[in-house]
Amino acid sequence: MYDLLLADLARDGSRPLITYYDDASGERMELSVATFANAVAKTANFLRDGLDVQPGDAIALDLPLHWQLPVWLGAAAAVGAAVHVGPAAAAEALVAVGGPDIEPTGAAETVAVSLRPFGLPEPGTRSPGVLDHSVEVRAYGDEFGADPVLPTALAVRISATVTTDEPINADQSVELTHHDVALRARQLADTWGLAPGGRLLSALPPTTVTGLLACLAVPLAVSGSVVLIRHEDERRRLQRSTAERITAQATT
Repeated sequence: MYDLLLADLARDGSRPLITYYDDASGERMELSVATFANAVAKTANFLRDGLDVQPGDAIALDLPLHWQLPVWLGAAAAVGAAVHVGPAAAAEALVAVGGPDIEPTGAAETVAVSLRPFGLPEPGTRSPGVLDHSVEVRAYGDEFGADPVLPTALAVRISATVTTDEPINADQSVELTHHDVALRARQLADTWGLAPGGRLLSALPPTTVTGLLACLAVPLAVSGSVVLIRHEDERRRLQRSTAERITAQATT
């Protein structure tokens, strides 16, 4: 996935890649390929050089649908780490990543991510033992020298607590290698009719494989872009789709 980002950067770093809306707050944030690649590189350097994350290590990711989420997905892919999503993820991970209110977990390192506009630091202080990503990442480089990642290495694990009175669906316990992510992303692009250079709209929760891949892997698979909407007011979808020149919509 990181190689696709670098290829897009070489072709045209100025075009939009990630556009984010929060209909509850009114926030809109847009990241070009170059701006996004810079954020990914700094976070990947933080993971590798600051937290000693190595290929194959697990990162527990507990972030809402937000522009910071694809940054962390890209950084994990660059390092070759496996993203774990689900209730027990932190207990299995070297690094646990969450929003500004995250508390220390069973992971070796816990990182709080700002959800404020432009990634500005959240007010107040973090709990002892929790690193503030918005502060820590400033010290790291704007470029990342990634080593090749094995296609067969684990890239994503998504799990959920399943009760006897709750129907089980395929996304409740899934493991995908880096090869699987690339293949599934291309399949979803075809299913949704997302053509090369197209613009995807997604309000899907990032707690399923489909929702997670829509955040970054699918648009990168076709050198396209994505509009992510948190707290979506569905009455605005048609108008927004026109304004943002949406060509395909993510569906379950």
